[in-house]
Amino acid sequence: MENEHKNLVGIFWDIENIRIPKGTSTIDTIEAIRKRFCSDGEIELEFQVVCDIRKESPAVVQGLNSLQVTVVHIDAISKNAADDKLRQLIRRFGDVHGDRAKIIVLTGDVNFSTDLADLKRRKKCQIILLHNRHATRSLLLSASENYLFEEIVQRGVTNVAE
Repeated sequence: MENEHKNLVGIFWDIENIRIPKGTSTIDTIEAIRKRFCSDGEIELEFQVVCDIRKESPAVVQGLNSLQVTVVHIDAISKNAADDKLRQLIRRFGDVHGDRAKIIVLTGDVNFSTDLADLKRRKKCQIILLHNRHATRSLLLSASENYLFEEIVQRGVTNVAE
């Protein structure tokens, strides 16, 4: 029963929209995210990336796998196939865990705003958005908190190096 009141963390990365910054490794990027947003009093249940793995470099996929990130392969047969699958995974996580869910989403895609806003209001999930510079106001407002992805990664990599 010790875990009953801890936040349950799900991290969902739209890697086709939010790329790993040049000069930064996959491992450093993931560690920066985990260090900043997953505290000792929380349980990371999921860290998922949905993409067409044929479009990602083998080094990125290997880095994701080495850090226990679930990589879901979706054939890029339609424009939003990966986004649709990622949104489905986010909705399921929020529906199952409700107000104990801390959902961290890495995207700059406005198409996520409806689902995120709904989970924030209807299920009382904590939504943390890591976005790019092109994120719309409606996407930013759909989250409980939002951060510029590049800044989080730069700070995290600097802290890891110290």
